[in-house]
Amino acid sequence: MSTSLIESMSPTGRILQLWGPTGSGKTHVCLAMAADTLKAGGTVGWIDIHAAFLPYWARALGIDLESDRFDVFQVMDLSETVVIAKALLAAGVNLVVIDGVESCMTPPGKETLDDIWRTHLAEISSLLSTTGTTFVGTLSTHTGWSGAAVQKVGVEPAWKVYSSSRISLARGSTPGSYPYTIHKGPRQGETGILDLGMPSPHSGDSL
Repeated sequence: MSTSLIESMSPTGRILQLWGPTGSGKTHVCLAMAADTLKAGGTVGWIDIHAAFLPYWARALGIDLESDRFDVFQVMDLSETVVIAKALLAAGVNLVVIDGVESCMTPPGKETLDDIWRTHLAEISSLLSTTGTTFVGTLSTHTGWSGAAVQKVGVEPAWKVYSSSRISLARGSTPGSYPYTIHKGPRQGETGILDLGMPSPHSGDSL
C-alpha cells in the first residue's frame, strides 16, 4: 500500500474529493483509509448512498465490522446524508466518508443539487475547522463523461470549491492498482499509480 499517498489524501480538518469512473478505486481507497484510521485507534463513520459498501471487502482490508468505532449508514436522500454527516462531526469522529455524492435524491424545490451541497459544504467546512475530522466525498463520473457532463450531475462545482484536496482516479491495468492525478492540494499536479493490492475476501462472506 502507498501509505504516503494515503496520508496526503487525509487532510485533517479538511474536505477531500475523490472522483473517477466505476471501478477506479474510490471505495477501495476510502476503505484503506478507514482501516488505517481504525488501526490507529480512531473512529469512522461511513455514509453509503449508492449501496456500494461491500462488507466482505471491508473485512478483507482488516476492518472489524463489529467494532463500535466503525458505523455504516445506508441512505438515499441528501437531507438524511447531511444530518448524519453533521452529527458525526459533532461527535468528533475521525474519518467521515460519503460514498457516492452524485447519487443523492434531492428534495422537491427550485434549488439544484449543487446549490444545496454548496450551502451544506460551507457549514461543514466551518465545522471541520474546529475538529480533527477528515471528510471524504466520492463522485462516480462514469466512463466517457466530459467535464461538462460531470457538472450536469450538479455536485462538481460545490465540491470543487470547498475541497482542500481533489484527486481523480482511473482504472488500472491490474486489480488494486489505480492511476491518479492530484488536482488540488499540497501535491497538486502529481500523477502516478496508487497500488493498494487486491486482498482476497474471506470465504463465506456475503452482502
